[in-house]
Amino acid sequence: MKKLMTSLFLASALVISSCGGGNKGTDINGNPGGNGKVTPQETPQDLEESFQIGDDWGRKLGNLRVLQNEPNQVIRDHVPAVAKIITYYSKGTGFYLGKHAGKHLLATAAHVLANVPTCKIGLLSPRFYFENIVDGLYCKQYILVDKELDFAIVELDVKKKDEFKFYQMNAFSFTNNLNYFKNYPLAAIGYGEVNNPRKKITYDASEDCRILSPDNRFRSVRREAGDQSRSIPSFATGCDISRGDSGSPVINRETGELLGIVWGTTTPKPVSVKSSAYVARLADENSEDIWKYMSYVIPMVEIREAVKKAVRNGRMNRNRRITLMVLFDIRY
Repeated sequence: MKKLMTSLFLASALVISSCGGGNKGTDINGNPGGNGKVTPQETPQDLEESFQIGDDWGRKLGNLRVLQNEPNQVIRDHVPAVAKIITYYSKGTGFYLGKHAGKHLLATAAHVLANVPTCKIGLLSPRFYFENIVDGLYCKQYILVDKELDFAIVELDVKKKDEFKFYQMNAFSFTNNLNYFKNYPLAAIGYGEVNNPRKKITYDASEDCRILSPDNRFRSVRREAGDQSRSIPSFATGCDISRGDSGSPVINRETGELLGIVWGTTTPKPVSVKSSAYVARLADENSEDIWKYMSYVIPMVEIREAVKKAVRNGRMNRNRRITLMVLFDIRY
């Protein structure tokens, strides 16, 4: 898979300057004379510090009052199972996977837990806040942290008095034989901080929030973080993602299927990316700009394969191995 540069947004923003693309039949400024294809242009003046993809900022508040008026049952069911994660170093998002092998499990992006080697580390300990359900949980242990693929699974420390609250949640679940077709309608749920001054849970289920990359095609996208870099298999989306959304679940908003975990986006973006018609044209033409200026998600099918390898290589303790086998329905 071809490696391309993108930028990653977590608690502290990592920004790259990159080139933009032009509209069909025009140059990037909308002037006539284009060749009908989207081509890179070295025009830094046409870039702006923005996280928006499409005509409008697609995020909505996900509090209980708003959810009561949300017509999509899939959204109403899944928003309460998404948690804010706060560590001494960063903020991000995670989502509840249910109780498996006697453990309450949550998934997130591994970089959200960067520099926090264990659950119990004093002031550095990560905290998990389910805005509509329960606040301030700690975790018991890290079940798996895969820094290469950038995902993690942790066991939450749920007290007996809070058990019933989790039984009422609609936990996210893994599905085998997933498809990733272009234009699949998506929903991304998280704690992104842009246009969200109170840092509340929000979701994007707008028309622009959909798969933009070709059918069942992933590309290894380069993540740069300080002196570390790695390539992460990804699919491209038009969902509005910003700082704090790392680790967010991305689902098919019609079926509820869990498709992946948010790990990054880019800024600055070309001004033209704020046009839904332009973004649709990029997708129709399979433009390389899809892999430069959109939002990127780790596919669950890649995560499951990575977990299978981790389980079978014999390097983890029996307790964690059994937990992952139950969670992902893995058999030797």
